[in-house]
Amino acid sequence: MSRASRGFTIVELLTVIVVIAILAAISIVAYNGIQERARTSTLKNDLSSAAKQVMLERAKNGTLPTTLPVEVKPSNGIVLQLASTNSADTFCINGYGKNNQYMSCPVPGWN
Repeated sequence: MSRASRGFTIVELLTVIVVIAILAAISIVAYNGIQERARTSTLKNDLSSAAKQVMLERAKNGTLPTTLPVEVKPSNGIVLQLASTNSADTFCINGYGKNNQYMSCPVPGWN
C-alpha cells in the first residue's frame, strides 16, 4: 500500500518566505522614498505660502514685517522662521521639517 504525501516540502516553504521577504524589503524602501518626497513638498509649499503672506504684509504696510504674519500656518511638524537681511527689499524664510531643512533667500520673484 502506497502512502500519498501531502503538503509542501521545507524547500518550497523557504522559497516562498524568501520571495515574500524580498518583496517586503522593496516595498519598505519605496514607501520611505515616497514619504520623504511628500515631506519635502509640504515644506516647499509652506515656504511659498509664507513668502506670499510676507509680500502681502509689505504691500499693506510699506515695510517688511519683523516676524511672520499671523496668517502663516505651517503644516504639522514644520517650523518656519523669518530671517532678517541687510536689505529692505529682500527677506529669507527658513523652513525646518523632519529630516530636512530649506532656506528661501531671497524669495524668488521678489524685487
